[in-house]
Amino acid sequence: MKNNGYRPHNRYKDNLAQKKRRRFFIWTVLSILGFSGLTVGIVYLLFYSSVMRITNISVNGLKTTDTEEIYRLIELKLDQQALSINTLKPQKNIMFFDAEALKEEALNKFSVLKSLEIKKEYLHKIILDFSERIAIGSWCFPDTCYNFDNEGVLWGKTAKSSGSLLLVVEDLRTNVTEQKNIDPTFLKGINQALA
Repeated sequence: MKNNGYRPHNRYKDNLAQKKRRRFFIWTVLSILGFSGLTVGIVYLLFYSSVMRITNISVNGLKTTDTEEIYRLIELKLDQQALSINTLKPQKNIMFFDAEALKEEALNKFSVLKSLEIKKEYLHKIILDFSERIAIGSWCFPDTCYNFDNEGVLWGKTAKSSGSLLLVVEDLRTNVTEQKNIDPTFLKGINQALA
């Protein structure tokens, strides 16, 4: 028999192809909607929700430093983080809390602080463990006196003291500018004398 170019129409194949296209389209739309919903949910969780907001701050190890000053510094850092929402930083979110910036600022602002360790306890708590310097004496220049520790760091103006518990060093040099550390050669002799 001779083929005249006529092919019978197969409605079953057409329906199957149409169902496959419809299924692919629905799956694609649902995937895009699911991914978009997940993205919006994560953005809401990180930037607007209180799920990871810092609500508990624990400060340990302070003896001479005013705790209220430390809390003010922490609140200032948290408020700066919250105000920078236009750069997509979350509001007081523990995940994005910049512990290193707080540590650097606290150690620079309060010279009596020797070290600071900051721990995050998810979901809402940060713990600040401070270590303060211990004064072994007063280093006095002609116009003012400072405490100093066994590392030779000068901090905090103090009254000139004397007695068996505190070493007083009179530095009569007038050409000394604002100093933060004791010369290591002097410090070595002081530490040997105290040992």
